[in-house]
Amino acid sequence: MRYWPLVSVLALMFLVSGVMAVEYIAHDITVLIPYSGDIRITEVYQVKLNSTEKTTWENILSNATVNDLISLGTGPSFTVPIRDYHVSYVMGSGGFAQITLQYTTDSLLHKVEDKGTSEVLELVGTDTVFQKDGKFELPLRPATQLTVEFPRGYRLADIPQPNPTEQRVIAQLPGYLGEFYEYTWRGPLSSEGFKLVFERDKPIQTQFSLQGLIEDLKYRFGNPLYAAAAVIVIVLAFWYRKQIIELLKEAFAEEPVIEEEEEE
Repeated sequence: MRYWPLVSVLALMFLVSGVMAVEYIAHDITVLIPYSGDIRITEVYQVKLNSTEKTTWENILSNATVNDLISLGTGPSFTVPIRDYHVSYVMGSGGFAQITLQYTTDSLLHKVEDKGTSEVLELVGTDTVFQKDGKFELPLRPATQLTVEFPRGYRLADIPQPNPTEQRVIAQLPGYLGEFYEYTWRGPLSSEGFKLVFERDKPIQTQFSLQGLIEDLKYRFGNPLYAAAAVIVIVLAFWYRKQIIELLKEAFAEEPVIEEEEEE
């Protein structure tokens, strides 16, 4: 009878191991910030499945939605709106599987300062699932790493928080011109927050485009309604510029007449 406690513990361990069929081994996130266009994010999950879970995961991953990926624990690590997502997976031997999620977003960089021909932007941890209760944490299990790649022409406007685990210069990325900086943070990591701030020159076409004007107004006014109202006023002024010029001419033309009448 004295062996029953040991038998019970072993039985419980067996049951728990059966329930915890999915083992999350590694999670790599790469954020690619190009000179122009949307940010591209690639997330790679390494997991270990038993035979039952393997069949279930294959059925789900063959036509997975974002919600399906979240339910599997392999969803996007960013909480901003995303689009153009694509999922692929490889089932290896021994129950090992690799799930790759790719998507784009235009909501990850936040403008903090406008300097005319340049702007200061930041990437913050509050847009990730790793920021909770005032802490930014990358876990050890699964082994998690976050990599941010951005053009070398971007200038750091502040010290990265926290300091990256590794940093290097990449001579060339496929499909992109010029050199890129690559900053990597590896878990286990705990920080008061995550912030990467840099200044970049605005593209010429952005500086003189309607979209660039709208973005500047959104930043300056804060409230999108005020920005929209300002754009409407500018457009109306452009449409009726001839009438406005004539009115101004008439207004200034009357001043000499009034002066002459006063002299008489």
